Amino acid sequence: DYLNKVAAFGAGLKAKGLISKGDTIVIYADTQERWMQAAYGAWRQGLVVGTIYATLGEEGALYGINQSKCKAVVADGKLLKILAKIATKFTTLKDIVLISEPDEASAKALAAAGITVHKMDDLIALGKEQPCQPELADKDDTAVDAERQDVLQQFCKHRHALAGLAGRHFNGVATAADAGACRHEGRQVNGRDVAVADDNN
Repeated sequence: DYLNKVAAFGAGLKAKGLISKGDTIVIYADTQERWMQAAYGAWRQGLVVGTIYATLGEEGALYGINQSKCKAVVADGKLLKILAKIATKFTTLKDIVLISEPDEASAKALAAAGITVHKMDDLIALGKEQPCQPELADKDDTAVDAERQDVLQQFCKHRHALAGLAGRHFNGVATAADAGACRHEGRQVNGRDVAVADDNN
C-alpha cells in the first residue's frame, strides 16, 4: 500500500499539471512517513527534491524556496501560516501540497497571492484514477547550475538559521530503490546498490 501511494502521488502531481520532469519540488515539513512518500513520488517523476527544515521561520523558508526556483512545495499544515505571511514575496512558487489538514485562513491568504493549496490525499486519489509510468531522470537530466547542486546547503551567519538540502533522484539509493524511484546510467537501481557520498562534490 505504501508503494502504491508513492506511485499515485507522483502520478497525481503530473496529472494535476503541477510539475514537469527536471523541476525542483521543495519539502517543508517534519521528517515523517508522508515526507518520504512525497520524496519518492517526486523522484519517480524525475524531479529534483529539495528540503527545508521545519524549524525554519519566515526568513529561512522564503530564502530556500526562492533560491530553489521551485513551482511547488510540499508542506505540513501547521507551517501554512508561515508560508501565508510571506506569500507575496515568492518569485516562482505557484502550488502548495499539504500533508495534513490546512489552516483555512492561511489557505485564503495564499490564494489571494495566486498560490493554490492542494491536499496530498487528493493528489494520491487523482494518481490512482490516472496512473502513469515512472519518468525517471537520466544522468544528463540531473545536470544543474550552481544554484541547484547535488547537495545545496545554505547557511547564514546567525547560527545556521538558513539550512537546507537539495538532492538529485539517486540520493538515498538504498531506500529509494525499493520504491522504484531510481535509475542510474540507464538501469533500474535495486536493493543491492549502495550510495557513496563525497563531501568534495
